[in-house]
Amino acid sequence: MKIALCTPPDGGELSLVREQQRAFLAGRDSSGAVGETLSFDWKNPVAGKIDGGFPEPVFFSWECGEASRFLLQLSEDPAFPSPVAYRCGNRHSRRVENLKAGTRYFWRVLAEFPGGETACSEVFHFFTAAGAPRWIRIPGLSNVRDCGAWKSSFGGEIRQGMLYRGSEMDRHMHLTPRGREIMRRELKIRTDLDIRSPEELEKAGHRSALGGKGIHYAAHPILPYDLFFREENAALNAACFSVFFRPDAYPVYCHCYGGADRTGTLIFLLLALLGVSDSDLIADYELTSFSAFGARSRKSDCFLAFQRALNCCGAECDSFAVKAENYFRSIGIRMNRIKQFRTLMLN
Repeated sequence: MKIALCTPPDGGELSLVREQQRAFLAGRDSSGAVGETLSFDWKNPVAGKIDGGFPEPVFFSWECGEASRFLLQLSEDPAFPSPVAYRCGNRHSRRVENLKAGTRYFWRVLAEFPGGETACSEVFHFFTAAGAPRWIRIPGLSNVRDCGAWKSSFGGEIRQGMLYRGSEMDRHMHLTPRGREIMRRELKIRTDLDIRSPEELEKAGHRSALGGKGIHYAAHPILPYDLFFREENAALNAACFSVFFRPDAYPVYCHCYGGADRTGTLIFLLLALLGVSDSDLIADYELTSFSAFGARSRKSDCFLAFQRALNCCGAECDSFAVKAENYFRSIGIRMNRIKQFRTLMLN
């Protein structure tokens, strides 16, 4: 029997960013953060707050006679050497999330009919729109994003699938078995970079919620915003940054509690070091406003304090990229290490 592919149409382009997220990005320079007056309950982060920090799913559909089972296959190679497979039962559709931005995908559907007969559809292809942010949906978590797809002043863009940021997984947020499978098998996380406080680490048992086998757990507590730049924190910050020198550490999942303030501080500086523009750095920080962890704004006292501290690392006319490089060099990070990090993270 013939399997007729319907959506996405052959050769089409799809956005993985939701309409509200696109509207924010389009007006970010004038409007500031989303919902700046939202209140936030740290003890109950999800209750009463609609979490909009997820990607736009891609909807696949096809037409066919009755079949016992359908299997959707997705690949970046038209030969399908090692496709990602999605079991669909007897349904004629499937939603897929967490695809990469700026990528051409090929897809097909396999069917098994009563009696053992099988069939394979023709192959369609589609494109995902380029550009950040790349949101990631992980069941049980919030505020998860790929730090890739942002453009760099050094040329090209930051690699996708290398560095992820998001919420904690094991105390107030609870990673589900399906979420763990996505992180381990689809995102292929190798390093759990936990930057929570020593007290939080103690309560969490100093272990990764992703499990021990194949996961390197790196605990490096840091402080957020202007507190990050205190002289007594220099050694801790340098130790945390050392995680990113090792090619075998990637992909890395970096988190604190909400992936908002401590994670937001660290990722801001890392993206600056990779040549992301000042405007995009601020936008990435404010995108946390779509998560379960309340609004973040460039106009907030904590962010203004962070900016003042970072401004001390360079001249007034310097970009955040220059100031971030100056800061890391001031705490003993050699330039060859910074270049090594850029080589790993930039395509």
